[in-house]
Amino acid sequence: MEEPLNVNEAAMFLGLKPGTVYNMISRRTIPFHKIGRRVLFRQAELEAWFQSTLVPCVPRPGDSGKKVQQSNADVEAITNNAVEQFCR
Repeated sequence: MEEPLNVNEAAMFLGLKPGTVYNMISRRTIPFHKIGRRVLFRQAELEAWFQSTLVPCVPRPGDSGKKVQQSNADVEAITNNAVEQFCR
């Protein structure tokens, strides 16, 4: 059995602040175990929970994708211009 994580370790594992993890515990939005006054986490449960919170990147209804293509072209043009300016 894997070693349980405390709040600070779970926060570090998830890339969050401990206060955020405490808020998630109080709202019961994150899987945790309570033994006496100690709050513990299993890394496998945190990984499964994290995967379940994935929001897929899909275009909104009515978006043709042209905006994204144009935005990418704009970023590329700005980047190329910056590199040219820097190399002069």
